[in-house]
Amino acid sequence: MINYYIGIDGGGTKSTVLVSDGRKDLYAFVVSGFNYNSFPKNVIQQNVADIRTYLQTHGLDAADCLGICIGSAGTGNEEAVAFLKKAFMEGGFSCRLLITGDHVTALKGAFGNECGILLIAGTGSICYGQTGEEEPIRAGGYGHLIDDGGSAYAIGRDLLHEVVMEGDGRKEKTILTEAVFAKLGIDSVSELISYVYDKNHTKKEIAMIASILTEKELLSLKMVQKILENGARELVSCVKAVTERLSVPAGEYIPLVLAGSTIQNNKVYQDIFVQELKKELPQIRIVEAEKDAEHGAIDLLLKKRES
Repeated sequence: MINYYIGIDGGGTKSTVLVSDGRKDLYAFVVSGFNYNSFPKNVIQQNVADIRTYLQTHGLDAADCLGICIGSAGTGNEEAVAFLKKAFMEGGFSCRLLITGDHVTALKGAFGNECGILLIAGTGSICYGQTGEEEPIRAGGYGHLIDDGGSAYAIGRDLLHEVVMEGDGRKEKTILTEAVFAKLGIDSVSELISYVYDKNHTKKEIAMIASILTEKELLSLKMVQKILENGARELVSCVKAVTERLSVPAGEYIPLVLAGSTIQNNKVYQDIFVQELKKELPQIRIVEAEKDAEHGAIDLLLKKRES
C-alpha cells in the first residue's frame, strides 16, 4: 500500500496531474481540462476516470489517496465546485478534496510563503500577489464576458473584430483576414459568424486565434501592434493594482512570475509588456517560479494536513 497525494493544474486546454507521496514525485501525466465553464460535464467525468485508470495501471489504489487539490479557472462558481466534488466521489475517490483557482496553486508553487506576484495570461488572465504575512491580493480574472484583458481570448476577439470591419468595408483589407480564415478553415465573414456563434465552440476556440501572431508580416500591422499594446497595458494595470495594495516597504523590489502560454510563448507580446511594466512599475523584477502549479497544489495539501 502506498499513500499518495494528487495535485492538478487545470489549464485552459489541458490539465497536468502530479502524483506525490508528500516527499517525492511519483508520476506526472496529462488529461483534459477541469474548467466547469469551458468543458462539458462528461469530459470532466472522463478525466476523473482516466486518472483512476492511470493510478490502477501503476499499482495505486484510489482508496489510498490522502488528498486531491485541483487548481483551475472557473472554481469561483459554487455549482462547479459541487460538480467536481460529486465527480470525484462517484469516480471512487473518498479522500479530502481541495478545489481552488489555478492562480492560487500557481502562486503557491511560484513563491511558497515568500513575497511575490504572479501574472497569468493564457486563455484568460489574472494577477495574484502576496507578502507572505497577509491574505493574497488579486486583480482581474473575472471571466471572458466582462474581464480577462490581455488574455488570448481578448486578443482573439479583437482580431475577429478587425476581420469583420475589413469584411464590410469599415477598414481596408489586410493579410489579417486571410490569416484568420486559414486558421479556422473558412472562406468568408458569414462562415466566421457561424463559427463564432456555434454553441459547440467555446472561448478556447476564440483564444486559439491569438496563436497566429507569430509571423512578422502580421506583427508588423499597425492594428495588431495596437491590440498587443492595449493587451499589455491591461496586464500592467492588474500588476499595478496588486502592487499598490501589497504592504511592501518603499524601495524594495517585488518579484513577478509570468505564467500562461500567451505571455510566455509570444516573445513580441512579452517584450511589449515588459516595456510597459518598466515605465509604470520600475520596482518590479521578473523572475522564474520556484515550482510549477501542480507542485503548488501538493504543497497546499501538505499545508492543510499540518494545520
